[in-house]
Amino acid sequence: MSTFRLSPDTLRQIRSYANNHLDAAAIGELMNCEPSTIRNICNHHGITLARHRTATPALISTSVDLATPAMDRIRAEAARRGYKPSELIARVAEIVAEDMMFSAILDR
Repeated sequence: MSTFRLSPDTLRQIRSYANNHLDAAAIGELMNCEPSTIRNICNHHGITLARHRTATPALISTSVDLATPAMDRIRAEAARRGYKPSELIARVAEIVAEDMMFSAILDR
């Protein structure tokens, strides 16, 4: 698992989890950091956290086949961002689903 780093992507994810009524402990678990770090980030950025722990979302594991050129690009971008390729793929899929970006991406 990669080390937590605050970035626009992680801030967007924290906002999303907070909007889904997760507390600092649940978000910290999902993001591999301390709840106090999440609380500080939320205080600084005006994000309201749930007061009580809400169940963390279930994680579903799946496998996909990707063409070699696409996987090569994913590996390079994952390395640049400090992720494993599977973490980058999962993050992109979460953002597409959360922001309902299916049409914007698939209908191009």
